[in-house]
Amino acid sequence: MFNTRHTLSALTLTLTMTTAANVVVAQNVTMELAPARATGVQNTDWITGPGPNDITLFGGGQAVEVQLFLAGWAPGQMTTYQAAIGCSTYAPGPNGALEPIATLCDTVPPGAPCQEVDTGHETYVFAGSTVIPVCDINTLCDDGSPGRIRCGSTLLFGSRTDDGAAHYGATFAVNVPSTARGTFVVSLDPHPDRTFVTMVDTTSPAPDTFVPTQIIVGCANDAECDDGDGCTLDTCSRTTAQCENTIQAPDLLGDFDHDGSIDLTDAAELPGCLTGVGPTDIPQCCRVFDMDLDRDVDLEDIGRLQAAFTGTP
Repeated sequence: MFNTRHTLSALTLTLTMTTAANVVVAQNVTMELAPARATGVQNTDWITGPGPNDITLFGGGQAVEVQLFLAGWAPGQMTTYQAAIGCSTYAPGPNGALEPIATLCDTVPPGAPCQEVDTGHETYVFAGSTVIPVCDINTLCDDGSPGRIRCGSTLLFGSRTDDGAAHYGATFAVNVPSTARGTFVVSLDPHPDRTFVTMVDTTSPAPDTFVPTQIIVGCANDAECDDGDGCTLDTCSRTTAQCENTIQAPDLLGDFDHDGSIDLTDAAELPGCLTGVGPTDIPQCCRVFDMDLDRDVDLEDIGRLQAAFTGTP
C-alpha cells in the first residue's frame, strides 16, 4: 500500500502539462460511493444494506469508511481523477451531522479510520502504473470551517482505458457521533473544480452520474426501544436496527410477563386490568387475565388465577 502526503498541487501541475488533441467526450462517467466497513464489529455493531450503497449501524459512536469507484469513461483515455466530499455534502439526520475525519492513513496505526488512495486495492483504477496518489484533508469549506476532503490520482505516464468494470479510486472516512440517529446521505461535491475526471484527449469533464451512500443509524440495544408500555415486547431488530414493539400473545393464561409461570409478578399486574362483569374491549395485554374467556376481567377470573398459581420456578 502506498500513501503520500503530497498536496493536490501535484495533480494540478500534471493537468497543466496535458495537451489536447482530438476532443473525445467520455460517455456517462460514473462516480459511486459505497460503504466498506464501520469500526465496530460486523453483524454486532453494523450490517450492510438494506440498499446496495447503504450501511446500517446499531447506534452511533463509530466511524464509517466509504470507498469511491469510477466507471464508464469510454471512449476517452483517463489520466486523472479527483473526488471531494464534505461540507454541504453531508446531509444531516434528525440528531446532528456526520463529521469528516481529517486523518491520513500513513499517520495512524493500521485499521484506524482515515483518508487514503490505496494503490494496492485489487481494483485500483491505475493499478500497475506510475502514479501520484493524493488525499488533501486541509481544504476549508466555503464558510471557513474545516471538513472538505479531496482524494485522487494522476498518471505520470500513459492513460487508462475503460474496461467496462467499476474501479476503486479512494477511501473516505467519516465519524458518526454517539447521539446520531436516522439516515445520513454522503455524496460527492458536484463542483467541477473539486470532483472531475481528465482524459488525454479532452479537458476535465465532470462526471455525468454521482451515486451517494447512505449511513443509517438505528437503535443500539433493546433498552433503547422501551416504549414504556408494559404490554409490549421491546426489541432492537438485529436485521434492521429499528425498534420493534410487539404485543405478545399469551402462551399461558395468567402469565402476564410470559416467563412460563404464574406468580406474584403476574398477580401484581392484575388490578390494572380489572374491567368488572360484562363483555368489554379488554386491552390487548390484559387479555391474558380473561381466564374464563368471557371477554371481561372480573372476580371469576381472579379466582381462576389463584387456582392456576404456580409460583416462581
